[in-house]
Amino acid sequence: MKLRVKRNIDLLVGQPLIWFFIPFARLLGLILKRDHKLEVKGKILVLKMAGGGSLYIAYPALKALKNESDHPIDLLCTQAVAPFAKTLGIFDNIIVLDGSGIFGFIKTYIGFWMKNFKAYDTVLNYEVHSRLATVISLFSMARNRIGYHRHNFNPFTNLNTHSFHFDLRHSIPRSYEEAAIALCAKIPPSSELHRDFTSHLTNSNPEIKVEKDLTYKIGIGAICSDLAPERMMSNENWKAFAKKRLSELEGPVRIYLLGAPNDKVVYDRMIDEVFEDLDVEVVNAAGFMPLGQTIAYMYQNLNEYWGIDTSLLHISRLLGIKSYLFWGPTDPEVYLKEFDFLDSQIYFKKIACSPCVHITRYPPCLGNNVCMNFDFL
Repeated sequence: MKLRVKRNIDLLVGQPLIWFFIPFARLLGLILKRDHKLEVKGKILVLKMAGGGSLYIAYPALKALKNESDHPIDLLCTQAVAPFAKTLGIFDNIIVLDGSGIFGFIKTYIGFWMKNFKAYDTVLNYEVHSRLATVISLFSMARNRIGYHRHNFNPFTNLNTHSFHFDLRHSIPRSYEEAAIALCAKIPPSSELHRDFTSHLTNSNPEIKVEKDLTYKIGIGAICSDLAPERMMSNENWKAFAKKRLSELEGPVRIYLLGAPNDKVVYDRMIDEVFEDLDVEVVNAAGFMPLGQTIAYMYQNLNEYWGIDTSLLHISRLLGIKSYLFWGPTDPEVYLKEFDFLDSQIYFKKIACSPCVHITRYPPCLGNNVCMNFDFL
């Protein structure tokens, strides 16, 4: 199912359902008189249906909850998010719904609901932009249903028991952390986040070893999801940066183009248009290994990473890889948490219409992303 169709269903179905269930939720609240004090007294359920990269942005908050809670933390997601979730080492159970179509989604959700009705004490809804996720949170009948609001908060049109402000002009990692802190969790220092994330990766993928050759290895993540393709940089810009950066390196260099299996065709074109006349070995590694093994290989072997705003960018930062990062339709100050162990250079062309992702329904440039044109001289 295309992203635009999913968004329209969420708006046209989700919003009326919220209005419909508000009086019933208020009435049940008066009858049940439950204690909504912000403390974890049972199992936690995290909702994340799309955008696996957001889990890495939320990793400090999730890790804090994992450290402090004696109760299991489950994730309810779709098959697009599950591979990312498995690399974190946070969730005790990952429940996967069928996100390929509306009927499959409803069928798998009903199955989940029948098995887990009233099974959770606390729900954390990380689907900030989804209305249907709020309804799913309500149907869990959890004692505390924690969510986020982006605009003016109205307690009379909100189905969450607790709602935190999600401001796209300020730190998104901090928004996730505020909910965890409210649940009495302490955010770990960045060195601990790096240590625990990489330790879980290496333990989960023992077959990935350090390669002992002297080749300088660079990973590139140049392709993003269809959520906002304006984040992608043109091959002309990639070529200009590659010429500049490779001229600064000595000795043999190997570049790995990283991504999903369906990125392979785009990367073949990139090899022809960007690297054909450059003295460098290029490997199209899109879909070559499962995600967990790919991340473990990045940690064990890459010397540096180049990337746009996509999940691999956030992964590379947790891994502590030296990085060159390119931003435009999204603002790095909003999406990135400062890590004291990281050597990173950020390119960000903040023009009048940037950032636009999640702020406008359609980009003002209609795809002509001038914010991703950089001068690398």
